Amino acid sequence: MGNIQTLADVLAMVRRRILPMLAVVLLGSVITLLAVLRMPHVYETAAVLQVELPRVAADTATGDVVSRSSQRLQLLEQELTSRDSLAAMIQKHGLFTDTPGLTPTEKVAALRMSIRIETVRAGQNTFGVEQPVSAMLIVVQLGDRQKAADVANDLAARVLDLTAQRQSERVRETLEFYEAEEGRLGLAIAALEAEITAFKNANVDALPEGMQGRREELGRLDATLRDLDLQLLALGQELTALTSRGTPRIIEQRQIAVLEAQIAGLQTQRQAAATRRAEVEAAINRAPMVETQLGTFARRLQQVQDQYSVITRRRAEAETTQRLDSERQTERFDLLEAALPPDYPLASGRRRIMVFGVFASAMLALGLAFVMELRNPVLRSARQMERTLELRPVIALPTLSTPQSRRTGRLRRIAAAGMLALAGAAAALAVKGGSLIQMRSGAPRA
Repeated sequence: MGNIQTLADVLAMVRRRILPMLAVVLLGSVITLLAVLRMPHVYETAAVLQVELPRVAADTATGDVVSRSSQRLQLLEQELTSRDSLAAMIQKHGLFTDTPGLTPTEKVAALRMSIRIETVRAGQNTFGVEQPVSAMLIVVQLGDRQKAADVANDLAARVLDLTAQRQSERVRETLEFYEAEEGRLGLAIAALEAEITAFKNANVDALPEGMQGRREELGRLDATLRDLDLQLLALGQELTALTSRGTPRIIEQRQIAVLEAQIAGLQTQRQAAATRRAEVEAAINRAPMVETQLGTFARRLQQVQDQYSVITRRRAEAETTQRLDSERQTERFDLLEAALPPDYPLASGRRRIMVFGVFASAMLALGLAFVMELRNPVLRSARQMERTLELRPVIALPTLSTPQSRRTGRLRRIAAAGMLALAGAAAALAVKGGSLIQMRSGAPRA
């Protein structure tokens, strides 16, 4: 620090360098004042939308309703702040026309930062329970008060249009989906029933409900075959007895012809009974396979019928929701407060910036004075000489004033007083302007 080591040295340095220091402070104050006066005003306004939950709830699970409502609000916020939506808003209201250097992407980013969407929950937020949204605030900050109000109201109107349109579209699409599903499942049930009928017709003799009759028929056929075998055996023995006597007589020939005719008839009956028995036995053997296939058909039919019942119930619920929507009984938004052009801009912190600017100018002036002293290290007092050379001077001659030095001193004091007055006026002007803005905007602090 050279010869500046004590407070007295600092004060002496300030007295010697008062003019350049005040010049630096005045210049810094004026630059800060110009910068503060050029700061743009920011106007903030808000539109308030009230969110009304369904008066007649179609769903019984309130938590699901609240969750879906919050999700719809998030999707709505994302659509409002999307690139295309904001670009259309900029084009419609002519925003950022005073800054032609901004690219379309930068304008969209600036408008997105100027829009803030807040939600107000109903009641206290208990642990683990999501409270429904009762209100939505669309806050807009722009440099033009009228454009800020227009943008906020336009966003609120877009919210009302989007919610009404999406609600109607969602209800209509849901109803159309369930109607289409009901028709598809109805056709599937009819096709499956036709397939079951065709399968039963193709396997009518092997159906489970006729197995008892088939088994009884098989028993009767077995008895018939035994009787026919006995009759054939008896007739065969009688025919053998007639043919074993040698040359038969005419009466015996007639008896042999009758016996042969009876045997042929019985053999035909036995063949028919044996064929029928084979058919019945094959049907009985096929019965487990038919029963399994019918069980598969029954499970498929039950599954499709269950789906049909669910779809029918959902379609009825969708029709109820559509009626509620047509009567405005579902969740909807109402414009509670429209955005108005604000009377005063937001507090921009001018006073704080002015104070920081004056303080920074004073620190710069003090640093400049130190630099000037270091570039000209002169021993100006007996204390500095004794501290630097460790020699006590015998005598110290004071500086003799001349008329010219007295005039120079008066001019320096006048110039210093003038610069100090100008710096104080600039600071007072900035502080007064900041206080007025703070008082009008109602902010507790600038």
